Amino acid sequence: MMKRRKIAAIVGLFFLVLTGIRLVWINIQTTSMRIEAEDGRVDLSDWLPSSKPILSLDGQWEFYPSQLATPGPDGAFVPEAGSTMKMAVPESWQRYFSPQQRSTFGYGTYRLRVILPQRTEELPKLTVRIPRISTSSALYVNGRLEGRSGQPAEQASSYRAGSMPYSVTITADRDVLDLVLHVANYDNRVMGGLTEPVKLGTASAMERAYWYSAGSQAAMVLLMVMHAGYAFVLYFIGARHKPLLIFSLLAACGAAAVSVDQDQILSAWFGVGYETASKVFYLSYVGVAGLLLHFLKGLLPEIPILRYSRWHLVACAVFGLGVLALPARLITYADGLHTLLMLVSFGSAPVFLYLAVRKGVPDAIYLLLGVVAMASNLIWGLLNYTFFLDIGYYPFDMLALFVAFALYWFKQYFRSAAETATLAERLKEADRLKDEFLVQTSHELRNPLHGILNMAQTVLDSAGKSDDEANRDRLKLLVSVGKRMSFLLNDLVDLTRLRENRVLLQPGPLRLQAEASGVLDMVRFLTEGKPIKLENRIPDSLPPVLADENRLLQILFNLLHNAVKFTNEGRIVIDAGIEGDMAVIRISDTGIGMDEATMSRIFLPYEQGREQTETNASGFGLGLSITKRLVELHGGELTVTSVPNSGSVFRFTLPVAKPDELEAAPEAISAGKPNEADAALNRAETAAAASPPETPAHRDVPRILAVDDDPVNLRVLTNALARDRYEIVTATSGLEALSLLNAGAWDLLIADVMMPGMSGYEVSRTVRSMFSHSELPILLLTARHRTEDIEAGFRAGAND
Repeated sequence: MMKRRKIAAIVGLFFLVLTGIRLVWINIQTTSMRIEAEDGRVDLSDWLPSSKPILSLDGQWEFYPSQLATPGPDGAFVPEAGSTMKMAVPESWQRYFSPQQRSTFGYGTYRLRVILPQRTEELPKLTVRIPRISTSSALYVNGRLEGRSGQPAEQASSYRAGSMPYSVTITADRDVLDLVLHVANYDNRVMGGLTEPVKLGTASAMERAYWYSAGSQAAMVLLMVMHAGYAFVLYFIGARHKPLLIFSLLAACGAAAVSVDQDQILSAWFGVGYETASKVFYLSYVGVAGLLLHFLKGLLPEIPILRYSRWHLVACAVFGLGVLALPARLITYADGLHTLLMLVSFGSAPVFLYLAVRKGVPDAIYLLLGVVAMASNLIWGLLNYTFFLDIGYYPFDMLALFVAFALYWFKQYFRSAAETATLAERLKEADRLKDEFLVQTSHELRNPLHGILNMAQTVLDSAGKSDDEANRDRLKLLVSVGKRMSFLLNDLVDLTRLRENRVLLQPGPLRLQAEASGVLDMVRFLTEGKPIKLENRIPDSLPPVLADENRLLQILFNLLHNAVKFTNEGRIVIDAGIEGDMAVIRISDTGIGMDEATMSRIFLPYEQGREQTETNASGFGLGLSITKRLVELHGGELTVTSVPNSGSVFRFTLPVAKPDELEAAPEAISAGKPNEADAALNRAETAAAASPPETPAHRDVPRILAVDDDPVNLRVLTNALARDRYEIVTATSGLEALSLLNAGAWDLLIADVMMPGMSGYEVSRTVRSMFSHSELPILLLTARHRTEDIEAGFRAGAND
């Protein structure tokens, strides 16, 4: 969301740039030199056409209101006696008629005598350019009719309207040019007379200036028609996005408005008459005004007030119907309403777009800049209209408008294309992850499911061999294991809610040293082939942290695995300390490091650090994103500091377990109220942990040493293995199991992988230093199925 000052700065700078370009354009285009006439006469005896080839004949012209004085055959000009007055050109003639009339309707004659240099034979051919005049004119030069637009007359019945600018080329055969201009207006109630300057210059220079101006208008018309065309085609061949059709109509109206501007190429090139050209003028501008707000309504649903734009569109449509039905003369009476409709649209559009940018609507800034360009063009048009400025046609405001609108569409298209491509990739990745998730889920469920099956089989196999009380305890234990499986399913459901921040944690006091030790063993095999040393520097004095064990393992594994991927040599260290009531865990490496740009995005989904062949980096870019969110769910914070080629340090915090939490820590399998099944489970656990193993009747049976920190798993394993066929001894830690190895000969060691203090991997490696694979087979118990887990087990010395 852009701040107010930033928006104002961008808009202000853009407006200043447009104004600067316009001023430069005016300076380049204004090749004409203003010549101030006095008393209907201008002296050009010192004129050098080579330095200033075009002159603007401003100043005082003779004006004869209400008469069309026609020069005689010899060029003599004989107006009515006493009717001569001086009139400033350019200016509307309304105030020069009688005070009672005060109307733009009427007729009159303008006259200017131009004194040329004495050596007229050296002058090139000259061209006189008559501008748009409301609403008919005829030019006489030295008594000869040279050109006209429409037909001036004293009576409206014999008059014919025409306001197209025109040029006449003459040969200077005398020292004086007597310019007589007849003007009549019976159609335009707003403006009448000579309101734009008459220009005189060399024929070549005047022709060049004309084509420069008219060519700019034609190019702008072509550009708008192209925009209208491609938007129209896209609407019908692609998605029926309504703003596309409105934009097409908007561009078509803009092209029509330009075609009747300044040089009126619609009339000059295509022979369109005054009546039709006037209707095109009113219809095009009111069309732009009406469609603009409707166009913004379709693009900016975030601005509720734009829904009322349909009433503005209806008003513009009604006005347009009036333009089609009425003659041009009557339409000018509604010129004020026409101006009001435009001001409502062009004045409110920047406000609505400003609000859209403030609300963070994507790419709305382009629309705002485009409308600012339109407003700039309108402001300069009003200045030209009010102060009779001679600034010519300026194309860059409208060019900026359509370029800005085109940029908006292209940005929208590229954003949609990028989003589509991203969604396609995410769908492919989600499909792959779905398959992996199903496989992982099946493996995660095997542990409690096998416990349930083994317990049920034990009950069946014990028929007639055990009393009902023992079977009842086994069934109660089976129910408790089933509940544990239900908790696991709840955890899996919670995983799917991670994206929505609705994951349910089950925090408890955990010894960070033991958890980190097990994870280090899991990632150790990834360092093969790299001179990397893994170090666990977490002090034994570190108090327990309050965390969800599964999530803590996931956090540690992701960070350590990430460190191994991007470290080629050196060391990876995990250490921890206390800051206030939080434990601070740091995982540092001597890897390739990251720059600022990479650090700013590595915690985003599907983002990874820079890939290098030597790093052998893999993964799908979700690990760090998930890790960060899991840390935040625990109430901690995950940050990173890094220097390219100097390693990285990932730092996260977890709350320290409070004394009352240590005392009231629930068992891992208990998440609700105690019940009879839980009580039976507790009795079973107590018996398994405290009672010495039963001695079988026959000593010549295989001896099995089972080690697991979870008494439930030991109970399930003991019940699954018939006591009359095996001698089963249990231990709840790796150190205890190693001490029992010296108590006699053993035929099999069954060890859990994730145990505090000493993991199953460490137990296996220690045993392998004393016994070979055939002397003492080792089975590792784990619900983890990933390739790195399995490979880590085999590398530690397990048989299976």
